[in-house]
Amino acid sequence: MKRVTRPCMVILGAEDEIFFSEKFESAIHEVRPDWPVLFIPDVGHTSLIVNTTAVSTIITNVSKLQEEQK
Repeated sequence: MKRVTRPCMVILGAEDEIFFSEKFESAIHEVRPDWPVLFIPDVGHTSLIVNTTAVSTIITNVSKLQEEQK
């Protein structure tokens, strides 16, 4: 992660069944404090990419990140 030179955002389902999403923010910020961490409420691991509301939230936030970099 330290070598990444492009803007990044970490996106997690707040109800992830695989990972301890609540621990990700501090772990990511130890290495990359400049990366925003977005928790999408009421979304699990798989539903992060199949739930239409989650996908819309991802698109909106990634678009904002891209706009900020212009």
